[in-house]
Amino acid sequence: MKTSTLLVVTSMALCTGCDRTAAIDLEPESAEAEPTVAKSPTPVATASTTAAAPKRNALFLGLFGKQLPTDLCKSEQYFRACFQVTEERCKQVVTEELDKCVTIHAATLPLVRDGQTGAAAGRVLGQCAGTAYDVRLIGKRIQSKRCNDPSQWVGK
Repeated sequence: MKTSTLLVVTSMALCTGCDRTAAIDLEPESAEAEPTVAKSPTPVATASTTAAAPKRNALFLGLFGKQLPTDLCKSEQYFRACFQVTEERCKQVVTEELDKCVTIHAATLPLVRDGQTGAAAGRVLGQCAGTAYDVRLIGKRIQSKRCNDPSQWVGK
């Protein structure tokens, strides 16, 4: 029987309505097989081992780096609805700022070994990237009641 090590990544409260969870199988059947990603509507039970620690954060950052711009740059989300930007530009800025945030927080980012530590790392990186996005695109920000309310994107 194969024992899998799973990593759970959950979209955070930075994205209204983004409640997807993804589980990554960190130990595929064979050495040649790629880690697999399965989406789940609810959190998945996790297990961890210390041997896969460096690989685990790389997988988390890879998945998170692809998912965050997609989630934050949907037309109804704060990062699009409150800024005069295209979806492409939104994703570009979120990705660039997220890359900077990974560098800034590399020394203090928790080791992602389960859903709880994944959510903690996601909050740190997401809040960093969201704040940097807001500052960088302040000139393109739309003035409205919704857009002037920081609770629209700050973790709830």
